[in-house]
Amino acid sequence: MLHNKISKSWSELPREQYEGLRVELFSEIARSSGQGPRLVLIQLCRCLVAFAFATVPDIWPNTVVSMVHSLRDATRSIQDSDFPTSVLQLLTILPEEYERTSEQMVAAKRGAIRRELKNGLPTVLSLLEEVLVSAGSDAVKIDAMKCFSSWVEFGLPLPEVQGFVGQLLQGLVNDELFTQACNTLADIVSKEESLKYPTALRNILRQVTKLGELCEKKLGSGDKEEAATLCRMLVEVVSGNMSVL
Repeated sequence: MLHNKISKSWSELPREQYEGLRVELFSEIARSSGQGPRLVLIQLCRCLVAFAFATVPDIWPNTVVSMVHSLRDATRSIQDSDFPTSVLQLLTILPEEYERTSEQMVAAKRGAIRRELKNGLPTVLSLLEEVLVSAGSDAVKIDAMKCFSSWVEFGLPLPEVQGFVGQLLQGLVNDELFTQACNTLADIVSKEESLKYPTALRNILRQVTKLGELCEKKLGSGDKEEAATLCRMLVEVVSGNMSVL
């Protein structure tokens, strides 16, 4: 399996083959975007992430920015889409793979990769905001919310995510986006790290706790399942942040 070859036997790959492998991975991911099984796309993205981790920072600097621009360019040549599935899938997997594998890395490598990911945050957040505001497809917006949750888990400074809360709250009035918007809001405010930013957290909680009215409306209209989901999220949010309310 290519992923195992890259992640476990990297030293066996001649340096002169690095660029060719990277180009081929981008091409295969672009071809898989929006076509074929999602599992194939996921595995290809994992391979590219393993390649990135192996080459950060000396061989492939500015990794996240390069990934986004290169993959968007490669995908546009194949399909007419400003928000290809492959880009969001890759950006979702990137922090997840770091969390999954970082304990196996030596400290210097782990630190170098984390710095690269943090350096790429402005690009990631800009893209996700663009998707949530402009994408015409609910499915693409759901992918963006899932991606955002992955980066929240990685560690987003809470003041930097306040602007996304409004978009997520808007998602709650869309039946297709409702569940994922709830999940992502809960991810934002339930992170223990959020307590480091009491002012930003308090501002977000004020917005979220107003959702009781929406819960009542859903109960009144017979949407019991969505009302229950919303109530569970509110209970989780409030009970975990009593100290700042």
